[in-house]
This record gives sequence, C-alpha cells and structure tokens, in this order.
Amino acid sequence: MAREDDREELGRRIERLARWHGGSATWTWAGSNVAAGVVRYDDRGEDLGTPLVFGEPLPPGIGPLLDAEPEALRALDGAGAALEIEAARAGLVAYAGGPGTLYGASCGPIDAWSTHAVAAAYLALGRARVDPTAIPEQLAAEFVGGERSLIAGARPLAQAVRVVADAEGARLTDYWPLGERWAPVPEDEAADHAEKHLLESLARRAGAMGGEPHASLTAGLDSRVAAVALREAGIAPRGFTWGEPDWDDVRGGAEVARRLGLEHELVGIEWLGDEDAMREVDRQVRWTEGGVPVGFARLAWPAGMRCFVTGAGGEVGRAFYYAGAEEADGDWPEDLLVALVTGRLPDARLEALQELTATLNLWVSATVAAGFPGFRALDVVYGEQRVRRWLRGMLPRLAAPMIPAFATPEVARALASLPLADRMSDGFHRGFLDRHAPDLVKPVVEPPPKPPRRRLPWRRTAPASVLGERWEGHPGFRDWIAEGVFGSPLLVEPLGERWASRTRDRFLARDGDAERMALSAAGPVALDRALEELDG
Repeated sequence: MAREDDREELGRRIERLARWHGGSATWTWAGSNVAAGVVRYDDRGEDLGTPLVFGEPLPPGIGPLLDAEPEALRALDGAGAALEIEAARAGLVAYAGGPGTLYGASCGPIDAWSTHAVAAAYLALGRARVDPTAIPEQLAAEFVGGERSLIAGARPLAQAVRVVADAEGARLTDYWPLGERWAPVPEDEAADHAEKHLLESLARRAGAMGGEPHASLTAGLDSRVAAVALREAGIAPRGFTWGEPDWDDVRGGAEVARRLGLEHELVGIEWLGDEDAMREVDRQVRWTEGGVPVGFARLAWPAGMRCFVTGAGGEVGRAFYYAGAEEADGDWPEDLLVALVTGRLPDARLEALQELTATLNLWVSATVAAGFPGFRALDVVYGEQRVRRWLRGMLPRLAAPMIPAFATPEVARALASLPLADRMSDGFHRGFLDRHAPDLVKPVVEPPPKPPRRRLPWRRTAPASVLGERWEGHPGFRDWIAEGVFGSPLLVEPLGERWASRTRDRFLARDGDAERMALSAAGPVALDRALEELDG
C-alpha cells in the first residue's frame, strides 16, 4: 500500500527488486493506493485476474479469498500462500500448514507484504539488509523465530492469516488462531486422529496435482511413513533420493521403494568448481534468504516432477526437542531447549548467549501461556517455530510444489497430543508402519547411556567432516569461508572475535560441527553481500 505521491518510487523499487531476483515483475494497481503483482523467472506473462499461488494449489470450491468465511479458509491447511486482486483491492492469504510464507514491513506511508522477507523490507523501506542481532539465533536454532526475521524490518506473519488492502487501509485477520490449530486431541484418540487426517490430506493435496507425485525417500522414519501413507491413500508415488550410491540415505530410500514396489531414482549431486560454486551461492541465497547452509554443490531434480512429498513435520510426533530426556516435570523443558540451542555456539559472547536464552524462554513461556504446558510446549514451539521458519528456507525455486506430509494443523496437533511415551519412542511412526507395512518397521536400537542434563542427547565430540577430501579441490571456497565469512563483521560483532577465531580453526581442522556451522554462517554473509546491489 502506498500514497499516490509514492507511486513512481514504489514502481522503481518493484522493478529493481525483480531484476535482483533474476526475473521480471508483472504488477498492477488495484485502486489508487494498492499495488500487487508477482516476480516471474521466465518470459511468460501472468494473468493477474485469477488467484496467484505460491506453493500448493488452492483446493476446489473455496470461493473468492477476500470474502471467504474463516471456516472456508481452513481448507487451506497445506503449505503455501495465495494472492487475489480485484479492481480496487487485493489480498494475500497464508495457508495454515507447513512453512511460513508471508512477511510484512512498514515505513511511513508504505506497507508491504510478500512471500519473501527481502521483498517486504525493500518495498517498504527502500533498503534490505541482514539484521546482525538475529545472527546468533539463526546459527544456533537454524532459524529466526518470534516476531522477527533474518532481514531487518521484515516481520513474519502468523500462520493462517489473511491480509486485505483497499482504499480504507489494510486489515489482517487470523482465520485459525494458534490455540485452535493446536487444540489437544484426547490421548487415546490421538494416533487414530493423526492417521485419518494424514491419509485424507495427502489424498487431497497430492491428488490435486494430477499424475504421479514424487516422494523424497531417505533411511529415516518420516519419509517412509509418508510414502506408505501415499500408497494407503491410493496414490503410487515415484521415489527419489539425492546423493551417491554408497550413502546411507540412498541405500535406505532405495530399499523402502523396493519393498513398496515403487520406482526409485538416484538423483545425483553436481559438484561445482570454486567459481561456479560462488555464483551458485549468490543465486541460491536470493531465494532462500540466507536461511539454509550453502556449499559447492547443486541439487538436480527428477525430470517431469509435478510435485514432491516429504516427511517434513513428522518430528513433532517424535520428541525432536527432548528425545532421551529423563524427566517431564518442573522447568526441565525450558532448560532442555536452552541446552539444545545455545550448546551449538561454544565460545560465543556471553551477552549473545544471554539474549538467546531470554529469547528461547520467551518462546516457551508464550506457548505455556497459550495453554500448552510441560513438554507439550516444546512440541508446539517446534511446530510453530522450527517447522515454520526452518522449512521456509528449504522451499525450492520450482514450479513443482513441495508437500510436507505431516505439516497440517490436524495432523500436527494430533501428533503433539500423543502420550509422552509414544513421542519419546517414535510410537506413532512404528504403529502406523506395523499396521500398513510391517516389513518397513525399523528395529529398535538400544540408546546409549544418557548424558548429564543440559547436554544434547545426540551430541558428539569433534565429528568428522561431512565433505572430507572434497575440500581439497576447493581452496578458493575454503578460503572464502575462513576469511570472508569468519572475518565478516556481520558475525564477529554479535558473536565475538573468540567465537569467530576458534570456530574457524576447528573448521580448518575438519571438525564436522564447525563445518556445518561455517556453511550455515556463509548464507547470511553471502545474502548481505548480494543485497548491496539493491542499494544503488
């Protein structure tokens, strides 16, 4: 939204932003003060007279989005957002499930909303930069939660929100409040509720795409449950796995496909040289907005893919934040979350860790205040914060949408309502497989002795480098990480010289934890460098 006096400047920002993204803008004015449009990455035009969809398609029969009743909008339970434009108004609707898809920013007479934080900030403020104060949270938690994003001035909107803008202003309404989306299911009904809605939602969401969906298969439980659920819903997916033939996930994914009688494709990884890798990093961070690790590889995709289903969100039912914990009372859930997140930043400035601890405590206390006590608060935090924010960066720039199997409100709230013993033991996943594909039930492995409290149950000492000898062929990329990333004020100022120096030394010594941290830290640094183009 903007005043008529700001039309010309807003138009310039839209066109510059589109070029920065590597595409072109198709946009229009709805009335005198509302501009709406889309960035395209090909030479096709766009019909702005019909709803534009980001992610999963609109379900049939929902009617005009701008006037739909809240109950009707709850059919938007998958992953995506939609834009609808009329003669004198426009609106955006965020779907209720999966990753967060809308951001907002405001500055004086201009209010902006977009599927990307950079776009919202730049259109409203005329400038977009990475927020250094958000860096510790991004690196420790793998996302920025709460009311802010990695981009200064851009705020993530709530799930299940509708924004309608017209000559009178903008109105934001929450059509499915958090307390209702996560309302508990009785424990003895939770598993049946989760299974029923998992099968129904996959039949509807994947079935709406037509043809055979692809299923991303690994050696893990989430992807095999999603694949079996597709089969039980009457959909035969085509399986695929990224990697190389000797990787555990590739072997595991192929075995799941074989036992289910599905096609399976090994999708290779293209390893890039230094110069191509740096260009690919620059291209990727403009889409992911610095929220995922970078590297010197490029993922391919199966040919002819219409959509792909993943097991994303299944961790809500598997006690992701507290597997291995011995207690479930008192303040232990808060303590555990703090240990899980802050433990990833050894040697960071004390002030950064204190601020991060305060942020994590706010997440938990706000969730408890909303009516979700104890360990259940961590399930809701995981679903509302990590799935929503971390998964947002994982959305690929593809015409084929990603369908996160478990990330719908009905499935998620049922998984979070399971008895604690089931959540601590993968009970839903194992029970589902035992009923529908018993030969795919993974054997229960006796856990190692539990570590002292406040340590990660799965933490290891100096794990080996993931990329190993491949670094030898990438001296330029390694040097950029060591000097350009760990020497960047964007990291040094919030986290401290000690953290940067010691993490860099561990990275160069091929410590696996430091390597993963380095590749994660490189995303915001590369994005901030790319954003300099918008300043001109």
